[in-house]
Amino acid sequence: MMAQADDDIRALLDQQAIDMAKGDAQAAIAAYADGPVLYDLPPPLQVTADAGGLQEWIDGWDKPPTITYRDLEVSVAGDLAVAWGFVHTAVRRDGEDGGFWSRNTWAFRRGADGWKITHNHNSVPFYMDDSQRAALDLEPGTGAAEIKGS
Repeated sequence: MMAQADDDIRALLDQQAIDMAKGDAQAAIAAYADGPVLYDLPPPLQVTADAGGLQEWIDGWDKPPTITYRDLEVSVAGDLAVAWGFVHTAVRRDGEDGGFWSRNTWAFRRGADGWKITHNHNSVPFYMDDSQRAALDLEPGTGAAEIKGS
């Protein structure tokens, strides 16, 4: 039973990534439960599951972003689950390919319509120096913890 739940959760995340690659924000948002708690990369500190805003972001690229996962772990306890891992978002703007890694944690609840995301927290580290810029040039498993004072 636990193995099936693990597979179902991975399939939900994979389907959300497929929907993003298709440029279908409405379908990608369908992975969320009603009223999810979302801590995403752009301001404000907490965002809502807004298909229109997500579609606008998707449409701002030359082609829809491609999402892939690395080191994804899933832990299931009954009708609740948590997953964590790294997410790579590949993008293209003005003909130039780019992308970045983020750290993600998801919480899930299983209901009558299957597993849904109730919480998603995305984050990137930042350089703790005077620049305080996002560390978008890192890859999983690289870099040492570093704090520099002025």
